[in-house]
Amino acid sequence: MVNPILLLRVTQGVLAFIVLGVAAYVVDGYDGAVDAANFLVFDSVWTFIALGYVVVTPMFFPNFHNRWAVLGVEAITMVFWFAGFVALAAGIDRLRCDRQGRRLHLGLLNGLLGQLH
Repeated sequence: MVNPILLLRVTQGVLAFIVLGVAAYVVDGYDGAVDAANFLVFDSVWTFIALGYVVVTPMFFPNFHNRWAVLGVEAITMVFWFAGFVALAAGIDRLRCDRQGRRLHLGLLNGLLGQLH
């Protein structure tokens, strides 16, 4: 039987990958001028690192797995994503809502839904 938490982690990783792609596209399209998109690229990379710890340590390195460390990593990840979305919402009026703006909105909506597991 498949662990449901592992399925949520895989979904979290897929959504972080989607946000990474969309945010990187916006960073490239605006020549890195959108700080919120730059921060969302960081958020995605941080999520991959955090998922690496949260998923791999209980399976392969149980001596390094600590439930308080997992709680801390999850809390930091949540704060980073929240800060990224706040920064994006604060500066979204400066962006033109052309193809890049629409892609950013849809990608970030997917990322938000992934973080609400």
